[in-house]
Amino acid sequence: SDVRKVLSKLGLDPENMLLIMHQDMIGEFLVLPPQEKLRMVEAAIGFESYRRHLTTARERLNRIVGKERSLKRILEKGEETMAYWKRQYERFQEKRRLTLRLRFLERALAWGRVDEEEKALNELEALIKERESRISDIREEMKRLNSGLERIYADLPTLKAEHRRLFDERIRAERIKASCEARIKHLEELLTDLRQYTEILEGALQEASCVGVLHRSLKERMDASLQAIPKLKARASGMGDEISRLRARISALGEKIEELNDSLLEKKVKLALLRYQRRGLSEALGKLRAKRRSHLNVLRQLITKAQSIGPKVLTGKRAEDILSEINLIRGRLSPLADVNKSAERMYKAYLRNYNKIKARVEALSEDRRSLLDEIEMRTRTWRKVVQEVVESVNSRYQAILSQVGASGRVDLVNPEDIDNVGLELYVGFKGGKVMPLNAYTQSGGEKSVATMVFLLALQQYIRSPFRAVDEYDLHMDPANREAIFRYTLTTLKGQDAQYIIITPSRLPIPEKDIHVLTVQATHGVSTVHVMD
Repeated sequence: SDVRKVLSKLGLDPENMLLIMHQDMIGEFLVLPPQEKLRMVEAAIGFESYRRHLTTARERLNRIVGKERSLKRILEKGEETMAYWKRQYERFQEKRRLTLRLRFLERALAWGRVDEEEKALNELEALIKERESRISDIREEMKRLNSGLERIYADLPTLKAEHRRLFDERIRAERIKASCEARIKHLEELLTDLRQYTEILEGALQEASCVGVLHRSLKERMDASLQAIPKLKARASGMGDEISRLRARISALGEKIEELNDSLLEKKVKLALLRYQRRGLSEALGKLRAKRRSHLNVLRQLITKAQSIGPKVLTGKRAEDILSEINLIRGRLSPLADVNKSAERMYKAYLRNYNKIKARVEALSEDRRSLLDEIEMRTRTWRKVVQEVVESVNSRYQAILSQVGASGRVDLVNPEDIDNVGLELYVGFKGGKVMPLNAYTQSGGEKSVATMVFLLALQQYIRSPFRAVDEYDLHMDPANREAIFRYTLTTLKGQDAQYIIITPSRLPIPEKDIHVLTVQATHGVSTVHVMD
């Protein structure tokens, strides 16, 4: 194998009959199937690796197609499982969403109740402050009324004493006035009587002297009465004025006392009403404070419960609306009670594997398409090169055959099927029908001639620097032997290659640069001679 590797680097394959054709290998070459003949030609012209690469690419394609189909079957089988876990995952997500919504609503409900309780407590606080304010106002009003009552109680005795004093003064003035008026009346009556007596005395004065004394006495009394009456009238008038003044003051004091009594009564009534109101408000305030304590206890409990549920959140909805939505969500959660807790993990694991396989399938599909394009391109290139080589070889094959009185052709069989494409040689001698070249149809010389003609037609494409053929002319007649030999020399002329021809026949050597060795066996010993 090491020798073969070294020779292959030199472009030499000792097992390729088109490069080194040993004795009797012409028959072996002819019995090869067309496919093997073509492969041997490809190896000889250095095109074997292209088909090998093409074959490798097709094998890779087959492997890729196989993997793709296998993975697609896995995907198809896994789709049902994926669909199941997807449904479970969707139910799990719905359950998780509803559960999160439920927890949010429960938190909102708890804090909503706290908010409502705080609002109720604030309303109570407002009522309590309003009651306390009203009680404070009542107290201030009662204080003001009590202060007014104290002033009335303080002023009323004084006014009553003044009223009694004025009344006593009025009575005294009335008595004085009455006394004066009585005395005036008495004096006026007395004065009338004295006038009568005086008139009587003036008539009697003329009759008696003693009457004069009486007359003077009466006259004096009349003058005294006349003088006393104006004074009494003046005093009586003064007493009348005093009485009027006292009556006015008494009336004013009476009115004031009456006003104070009315005010006293009004204030007492108001005070009693305020006491009643204060008592009612105090009772209501006590109830409100008790209610506030109750609400504070409830609020503390609600806050503790709400804090245990979660941070404060407010939705602006009423507790009844939130509770209604909670009941609705609980109803929707009921059918989801059997959701597998591992649904998310299972679905994501299946999805991850599914996507990996799908990505692998897509990558394989892309590789398959790319490889198909590459194979198509390589196939076109391979077919083009092979067809060009075969056409060129066929043209030269026919040309050389015509020189030896024969005809034929080189054809590709199954050219569209790269696996079964092959090379077929046809030949006909002396005007005979062109037939496939094989081990059974032609004679030994004809087979040798046709095979050598094919080798000569192929020489321009062979890349091996060393070629050999052994006893190719055993079955040829002298004319064909010499003709083939000359065509061989002509073909190889100018090529950078060594060609060894081994033959038992004597051949003309027209060229100077041909080395001829003869081997002669004498008494069991082989002797090699170089002919000049």
